[in-house]
Amino acid sequence: MYTKFNFAKITILIILSPCLGSCTYTTKKVKNPEFKIALAEVASNLKTLVSFEHVNINGTEISTNGKISSKLAVQILNGVNIPTDNVELKAFLRPIAHQFKQELKNQNDFNTFEIVFVTKSVDGAMARTDSRGAIFKAEEL
Repeated sequence: MYTKFNFAKITILIILSPCLGSCTYTTKKVKNPEFKIALAEVASNLKTLVSFEHVNINGTEISTNGKISSKLAVQILNGVNIPTDNVELKAFLRPIAHQFKQELKNQNDFNTFEIVFVTKSVDGAMARTDSRGAIFKAEEL
C-alpha cells in the first residue's frame, strides 16, 4: 500500500531526477608542487626577474564531473616596477610563469599557471589590497 509519506518521497524523486543528472560536481584539493630545487632557491631565482617582499606558491587539483585539471598559483606580494598596462603586464608575467614551470620536477604536473601581483598597503588600522595577474596554459610556456 502506498502511504502519503511514500507518495511524497516518490514525487520529490521524480521532480529532482532531471536536476541531479544535470548538476556539475566540482571538488578541489591541495596539490603540493615539487621543485627540482629548494623552495628558498625558487624564490631567490624569482628575485632575478622582479623585486618583491614575499611569494606564496600553491597547487590545486580540480575535478569537475570526473575531468581533472591542475593549477599552480603564485602570489607575489608588493612587487616593484610592475607594468600598469594589461598587455605589458601579461608579457611581463609570461617569463615568470615559464620559470616556475621549468623548475618543477615534472613539468606536466600543472595544466595552468596563475601569476598574480598582490599589492598590500597599511595605513593605521586600514589595510588595502589590490591584485593583478594572468593565467597561462602550460602549453603556452
